[in-house]
Amino acid sequence: MNAYGSIFHPGKSIGKDMRSLIIDDILSRGGDVSTEYYPGSFKAIGSKCKVSGVTVSKVWKTFCQTGENLPRHSAARGQPKRLEEPELDLVQLLIKCRPLRIYKDIKENIEAHSTAIDSISTIGCAVRERLLEGKMTWKKMMRPAGEKFTTDNIAYCQSYVNFMGTLVPFCIKFFDEAGFKLPDCANPKYGHSVVGQPCIEIMRNTQMANVTLNLLYGLNGVMYANTLNGASNTLEFLNFFHEASLMGTLSLNMETSEW
Repeated sequence: MNAYGSIFHPGKSIGKDMRSLIIDDILSRGGDVSTEYYPGSFKAIGSKCKVSGVTVSKVWKTFCQTGENLPRHSAARGQPKRLEEPELDLVQLLIKCRPLRIYKDIKENIEAHSTAIDSISTIGCAVRERLLEGKMTWKKMMRPAGEKFTTDNIAYCQSYVNFMGTLVPFCIKFFDEAGFKLPDCANPKYGHSVVGQPCIEIMRNTQMANVTLNLLYGLNGVMYANTLNGASNTLEFLNFFHEASLMGTLSLNMETSEW
């Protein structure tokens, strides 16, 4: 029971009959639906109907904006308010293309292609509850090892082995591209802590300088290699083979061997 003597249920709005009574009372006292103007006091009508003046004001504003005396239902807790079907389809596509994509990256893609800007937590709720293909959870990725032993892959592998068997071993060259990070490179070594206590910083992932290694080798050992600061790209990939071919031409002239 509230302070006005009316019985109510927590989380449940007042009934339709009470709302109609409040709206009729406001209209009879000079309320204007088009401007939401009411010259009287909401508190006076609330005392008459045994509800608060704030409740009367909300009922009146809802009626003026929607034309109905029904309660305005807000989105359920945890459900996105602004992500509609196009945005949900985009979220699903981004996750299917790259399952390890984080919610922050998804949010940036939505902002770039849609006006619906929402929080990261809302995107997480959409992934777990609202996607068309079903609920998704965050789990450890697995590599489909069984795919290596399909009939097509086994036949392809055997064809590759047969072809390599027809070549001269010293004419075979191998290429490898690998990315690695240098430890303790460009990382701060000093920080603040309480006097008499060690300074310890706990990180989930320590970011270090990334380096890409391009390597060309054969039975004679390493033939050519270079390193790049950061990740590689198609232009750097082609440039590596161009440089390696020049080095191979020099070795051809000096050693008269096929590169």
